[in-house]
This record gives sequence, C-alpha cells and structure tokens, in this order.
Amino acid sequence: MANNFIDKSLDTISELSDSITGKYDEHIKKKALKQVDEMIKSQGLDIEDIEEDDYEAMVSEAMLEIKEEYASNTAKVGFSLLGLDLLFG
Repeated sequence: MANNFIDKSLDTISELSDSITGKYDEHIKKKALKQVDEMIKSQGLDIEDIEEDDYEAMVSEAMLEIKEEYASNTAKVGFSLLGLDLLFG
C-alpha cells in the first residue's frame, strides 16, 4: 500500500516536472520567434523570403541566448539573496 502511494507520488512529481519544462521551453520558443521576426522586419526583409533552415537556425540561436540570459539572471538573483542573507543574517 505504501509503495503504491509512493509510486503514484513520484509519477505525479515527474509529470509536473515534465509539464513545467514543456511550458518553459514553449515560452522560450515563443520569445525567440518574436525576436527573430522583429529582427528580420527591422532589416527590411520579409519572413517568407528567409529559407526555412536559416530561420530555424536563427530561432535556435535566439533560444540559446534567451536561456543563457535567464540562467545569468537567476544566478544574479541567487547571489543577491545570498549576499543579503550574509549581510542581515
């Protein structure tokens, strides 16, 4: 009985983790698509004129940059909180 409860709990946690990861990746991709579209338009080009492989490469690169930016910001927040804790702790 206890193992069944634990198994169900672990499955629920795993599903929740997958859901969060999926939503995070979806958010990153939407943001990257918007950035790439804006960049293309700002250069006076039409999105339809860009080859699909090139467009996908630009989106992929933008996604990596966004993830790096988020990771950097997360680290800064973590260090700031650690610093405040040390200061006021």
